[in-house]
Amino acid sequence: MEFKNNTPFIVKGLVQVFVVGVFILSLFVTSPVGAVGGADLVVTNVVITPANPAPGEAISVSVTILNQGDETSESIVYRHVFVNTGNPNNLPPDPGTGCPSTDDPYENYFRQDLNDGLPPGISDTKPVSIPDGLPAGNYEFWVYVDATCINEETDETNNAYGPLTLDIGAEIEVSIGGINKGTYYLGPGESTRQNYVGVDSGPAIVEAQGSTDIIAALRDAYFVGGQLESFVQLMGLPKESLSTTYYFPAYNNVTLDGQLRFSNVGNSATTVTVTIAGVVRGTYPLNPGEAKRVNYIGLDSGPVVVSSSGGIPIIAALRDAYFVDGRLESFAQLMGLPQEKLSTSYYFPAYNNVTLDGQLRIGNVGNSDTTVTVTIAGVVRGTYPLSPSQAVRINYAGLDAGPVVVESSDGVPIIAALRDAYFVDGKLVSFVQLMGLPQEQLSTNYNFPAYNNVTLDGQLRFGNVGISATTVTVTIAGLCVGPIHSIRVKRSGSIMLGWMLDPW
Repeated sequence: MEFKNNTPFIVKGLVQVFVVGVFILSLFVTSPVGAVGGADLVVTNVVITPANPAPGEAISVSVTILNQGDETSESIVYRHVFVNTGNPNNLPPDPGTGCPSTDDPYENYFRQDLNDGLPPGISDTKPVSIPDGLPAGNYEFWVYVDATCINEETDETNNAYGPLTLDIGAEIEVSIGGINKGTYYLGPGESTRQNYVGVDSGPAIVEAQGSTDIIAALRDAYFVGGQLESFVQLMGLPKESLSTTYYFPAYNNVTLDGQLRFSNVGNSATTVTVTIAGVVRGTYPLNPGEAKRVNYIGLDSGPVVVSSSGGIPIIAALRDAYFVDGRLESFAQLMGLPQEKLSTSYYFPAYNNVTLDGQLRIGNVGNSDTTVTVTIAGVVRGTYPLSPSQAVRINYAGLDAGPVVVESSDGVPIIAALRDAYFVDGKLVSFVQLMGLPQEQLSTNYNFPAYNNVTLDGQLRFGNVGISATTVTVTIAGLCVGPIHSIRVKRSGSIMLGWMLDPW
């Protein structure tokens, strides 16, 4: 990162007296700009290496100085780099001379010396090292020559260069409803959790500047009297997966309060059409950055298709809420599957119809009849014929196993999700819904933004859907966690693990 600017800061000075270390006492009066008859030192160029340092990575600030006066400087020429860390007790130094503004003149200062006099008209370049780097964040740098004022100069007000800005770690911006809500800096392996009090809007966009990969999720929690009643977590949709059309296997506004939520994330107006079970249920005009939430009273059917007009990208999710006597008991939110991700086969790591009520929800979103086969833990559990726009919901009593594979015949695209519900004495207490992973999206590595087994019971579930045995390693906050951090999983086998860990 290179900065060039020959325009110095100008400060008409008063008498200034200060001490540097225990050796030097300097008294000077600033001279009029442009006066002659002595040295005049200025910073002409600054190069920061690396341009995008990681947290804790050593930083080199290459500083070029010039004697633009008509006499050789004194035999010692300091160049300083001051880093503003945001500490209110460590304010930036004098903008013209760099004179420190705290009792400790070297707090957040980094220095390099030239131990020879600098003749008039001559430049000199030397690096100033910040050997331990800086934590993640956004910083302002000021660069100074002769900040300690050892050299008597014709102009003491032009020793400063800056401020310069430097980002340490990935710069991440959050905007909701088109309004920036915050900027955050994260180093490799770092994470953050943010709340925005009083905000109820959309769409929400979490974006890293540059090419840094990030992962983001939204956790919604519902409290009554300060006590947590229900919560859900929704993985963010990568920008590269944005689409004009999204699919869900089912919609329920009979025993649940089903609400579709969609937003225009494009740059032009569009009209969104919602189709459920092959029937158009509504059309909704949306401007860029506008969001909509819709309910269809008395409808319990599927599959669901949410599509935009004019090729405008949108995003869509389904929120299911369960009320008892008008009071919210539990809710879940499911991100729609983009049209481009539709598949003939979907995977889940686990199925549980012993301690939970596990229900697979499958819809035919193709144009031909198909037969869907469900395989759990390598055993076929059932086959189900489906016509276009037809959906089915399936439970397997007494089964608690995995992984799960839901597959159609004849290349017909389908969509599949798994709903897990928890009942106490026949009463629904909580539930959640998980979209199946398309076969084409299967990977050897999966990432989550957070794990919490302190205030929550966090359980990782993974299954081997390949044709050979494998060893799975779990890493949280950059560390392999234990006591078991690697475990061998046989073909068609699955594992459920939990640790007492919250890395934040």
